[in-house]
Amino acid sequence: ELNVNLKIVGSGPDEGRLKNLSTNNIEFLGKVDREELRDLYQNCQALIVTQEEDFGIAAVEAQACGRSVIAYDRGGPAETVIDGQTGLLFEKQTKQSLKDAIDSHSRVKWESTACRKNSLRFSQAAFVNSLKEKIKAYARYS
Repeated sequence: ELNVNLKIVGSGPDEGRLKNLSTNNIEFLGKVDREELRDLYQNCQALIVTQEEDFGIAAVEAQACGRSVIAYDRGGPAETVIDGQTGLLFEKQTKQSLKDAIDSHSRVKWESTACRKNSLRFSQAAFVNSLKEKIKAYARYS
């Protein structure tokens, strides 16, 4: 309805049904390798995540590539996306809520450096440093 191009990566049990519902501005890419996925992230307007995910690595990967995220405000993306700064979070899993988020997103100039910086909170180095600090704190109190 918004007449925007959409690329869907991956596959799942609803793929056939979704293909039947789709229009010619929607492309189903199936499984892609890491290099192609990185290229897709780097050249997209935004990553759209419509479902609740435990962590949602895709949202962090997109931000690492300097891209903003439009995501359902539950689960991992609610904690990995800074609403209004590195993306937009929408509250209801409805067509209208998603359309409104996409429309709002298109009116903002997103800063790729802010997205990239935010993703670094979830890097391996940040995880290791945090773990070391927790171990040190635990050792002091035991």
